[in-house]
Amino acid sequence: MNSTLAGWLQFLLLFAALAACYIPLGNYIAHVFTDKKHWRVERGIYKLTGIDPDADMRWTVYVRSILAFSLVAVLFVYLIERTQHWLFWSIGMANVPTDTAWNTAVSFTTNTNWQNYAGEATMGYLTQQGGLMVQQFFSAAVGLAVAIAMIRGFTRSRTDRLGNFWVDVTRGIIRLLIPIAVSFHISVAAVTAVASLYYLAYGLLPPAYGLLADRFGRVRVIRAALLGTAAADVLSALSPNLTALLVARFITGGIACGVMPTTLVYLGDRFPFTVRQQAITNVLVFVALGTAAGTLGAGLTAHVLTWRVFFLVPGAIALGVAIALRCFPESPVTRSN
Repeated sequence: MNSTLAGWLQFLLLFAALAACYIPLGNYIAHVFTDKKHWRVERGIYKLTGIDPDADMRWTVYVRSILAFSLVAVLFVYLIERTQHWLFWSIGMANVPTDTAWNTAVSFTTNTNWQNYAGEATMGYLTQQGGLMVQQFFSAAVGLAVAIAMIRGFTRSRTDRLGNFWVDVTRGIIRLLIPIAVSFHISVAAVTAVASLYYLAYGLLPPAYGLLADRFGRVRVIRAALLGTAAADVLSALSPNLTALLVARFITGGIACGVMPTTLVYLGDRFPFTVRQQAITNVLVFVALGTAAGTLGAGLTAHVLTWRVFFLVPGAIALGVAIALRCFPESPVTRSN
């Protein structure tokens, strides 16, 4: 497969995924930011902060509100970092150095999340929860507000009004971001451990599969890893709590990591050097397409159905591929050994 065809396939996959999620997800977001009614908790926030939720801001006021909100957020996070040693929940951490504190405050406020430090050895609990985790919500909500304001600018005519920034941010947090965070009744910080454990196991165990592939055969190891991945994905989908999900994803990463390296070794055994690069490229193209489809499909499936369903999809695919490889020829290198 040449690079042009691969590029078109990736574009078509992205287009199909966007078309599939346009109606359910797009309609919900449109309803969130066009709804004339304010939730009770939102009205409480507006009353507490003195915001008129029915005020329609001119674009200049909207932009100033974005900049002012972001500036206050940067200074707030920076202040917590620079004084964390004297605050509660510091767990003995020293104050964050000036350059690191400023870089972290700006990056988390702008939703880029650059880190040049080990969080567990640099930031206290208050800094992480009251500063950085808060910005995970606020910075994302500001990005949503900017996008919504831009859309209003395109669709409205003969007016310089773009809506209310404070209402947009509040709704983005309460109606979109918080429901995502509490879908498992836990914090966003805790959920990140799910991916971390998966990739930890995925990165640690591949060398073991090299030994197993030499001993038992490339195809046999690939099929066993696929079957194990399917079973682990089912465990992930059935996890009753976060602890069970963490264990299931760690097991999944430890099993799934045997598929790709062993596949590449198998290609090296089966194809001569002159055509080996093309064979590997073809495989990697479909890996990239699968990754893109999984990333887009996960969000759509979780929104329309439930996050548990999407764990079953790769499990079913892994099971199908394992069955399809049943009659696949073994590597000649393994047979000769």
